Amino acid sequence: QDCIQNDTTRLFELREFLDTLSHPENATGALSAAHVGLLSLLKAPPDSVITAVHRTLSFQPENSVIRRQGMYQYYLSNNMEGLLNLCEEGQYYDPSTIEYYYFPAHYARYNGEDEKALEILERGVPYYVKSKNDTLATDIYAMMGDLYHQQGELERCFEAYDSALVIVPDNPLVLNNYAYFLSLEEL
Repeated sequence: QDCIQNDTTRLFELREFLDTLSHPENATGALSAAHVGLLSLLKAPPDSVITAVHRTLSFQPENSVIRRQGMYQYYLSNNMEGLLNLCEEGQYYDPSTIEYYYFPAHYARYNGEDEKALEILERGVPYYVKSKNDTLATDIYAMMGDLYHQQGELERCFEAYDSALVIVPDNPLVLNNYAYFLSLEEL
């Protein structure tokens, strides 16, 4: 009897999955996330993947894997507004994902909004050292060091570079900029 129950359950799950493939707008939860993965794997047009991403996030707003997939698709379609919106929402649902701070700060800096970039990066400071993405965390601290130096905040600049070097001690960009800024000062 247990065997029959298991088979029946699996049949219902298979039917639900097949329905998702033929009517993705009705997918919920894990099947919606699987649909995003399938579209990405099949290299579907970014707009199709983005639609599936938003559908999935409506059920699972804390799903960082799906949110990052959407960020990538927005990047591919050169839609910075969409990417930035996903990052902003992501900071609310999963503040420990450091990409949610990096991209908006990088964009703000690119547009000459250095104070805004620094404000965004400072919100994520508690998460950088704990991050599993050492390279990105180091890049964030390096960006902060550069921004602090531009503002004349040398102590904070050097603290940011020190933080970067704690994570990746031999980062050439950090070592170069740190050495250069130190050479400018009479310490």
